[in-house]
Amino acid sequence: MALVAAIYTYNGDTATMDELRPAHREFLSSHQALLLSGPLGDAEGAVIVFDDEPAALEAWLDHDPFWKSGVIAARTVKEWKPAMGSWKDTLGI
Repeated sequence: MALVAAIYTYNGDTATMDELRPAHREFLSSHQALLLSGPLGDAEGAVIVFDDEPAALEAWLDHDPFWKSGVIAARTVKEWKPAMGSWKDTLGI
């Protein structure tokens, strides 16, 4: 497996996001390889980190209620290779 970062950019439809947030969070939590998830400081997107394979993860993310409803304007899924930092040692990555 590999560390994979999914980066979401939202379209600004906060009413739909508020409505779907519980289902979106339940969906993300259902993936056993979820490591970290949370909105960016400006609430215009999010970063989600998994221990998975990029292609498999991207296919799975197609079922995210946020993605299916169109509130995600853009999504990037890339392998992430942390090179240094205190979390690298703490998390054993």
